[in-house]
Amino acid sequence: MRGRWLVRLYPAAWRERYGEEFLALLADRSLSPSLLIDVLAGALDARIAPQSPHADGPNQTDTGGRIMSLLARRCQGRTLTRADQWRWALMTAAGTLAGSALYVWVKPAWGGSLYVQAWGLAVFPIMGVSAWTYLALRGFSRPARLTITAAGMVVLYLGGLLAAWT
Repeated sequence: MRGRWLVRLYPAAWRERYGEEFLALLADRSLSPSLLIDVLAGALDARIAPQSPHADGPNQTDTGGRIMSLLARRCQGRTLTRADQWRWALMTAAGTLAGSALYVWVKPAWGGSLYVQAWGLAVFPIMGVSAWTYLALRGFSRPARLTITAAGMVVLYLGGLLAAWT
């Protein structure tokens, strides 16, 4: 069955409880980069913050159910709210201003450096995409959000480095 390899990314207890439901959810969707990122984020979250296989008590959380709920909403085309979009714009603007100020401060001393030029080229995309990613992953654990956001920032910086090099 298609998607079994994606289920293997999750911990055994999670697979035992949610595996079949997850496969049914995947069967209704075509594999896309967006879905793959969602699945990888969920698997990372399930491994960073493992849940009890039977969350019955008031002090236990059902992270697996939360992940399935988030994936189901994502598969239904859930988008960010208007307030989230404003937060994204503010985070992008503030991050870009701070990143640009860092660039202006560092450039006189190391202006010829490929790494400084890469930062100058990539600061806006890094801030915009990282703010969007961080907000879009709302509901995932903080370590999962930070890890995925940081990975995106690194990829964008490497793109700036490539652009500065050419």
